[in-house]
Amino acid sequence: MELGATTARFLLVRTANGRPIAYVHFRFVEDEGRPVLYCYEIQVEPDYQQKGIGARLIEQLERLAEGTQMELLMATVFAFNGPSLAFFHKRGFRTDPSCRFGHDGPDGRDYVILSKQTTADPSLTVPDKYRNGHNSDKNGTITQPTATATCREAKKGKKGCRKK
Repeated sequence: MELGATTARFLLVRTANGRPIAYVHFRFVEDEGRPVLYCYEIQVEPDYQQKGIGARLIEQLERLAEGTQMELLMATVFAFNGPSLAFFHKRGFRTDPSCRFGHDGPDGRDYVILSKQTTADPSLTVPDKYRNGHNSDKNGTITQPTATATCREAKKGKKGCRKK
């Protein structure tokens, strides 16, 4: 199960009263020899979509990727999911060279692998604690660096979140 993997990490957005309204599931991996922060899933409740919450979660992943010297931020998106593809493209993601066939390719894939280069210096080494889960609590939630955010005003249509 992907969500229950010991290497799974999460950022969670809650309302002011503590109700979860969005999350992103990610992992630190190597993809074709490249250190990558891989976004496995991003979900925002429908009432809170189009308010900047998803964009803020991706911004936090970018900061985390750069802070841990990951070369790329990557995501896999179903090829038929136009809104999701547009969301990632708007944030600078492009089809990764590792996505050789795209949708309906010879191997039957119906997804697109996207990536975005970070400003991290690839010549620096990545501390092991960011690769093997030592920076997480017993539930696999990342504890350092912290990126928890609350969106008190999100439902009122205001964009963005503030750090907790």
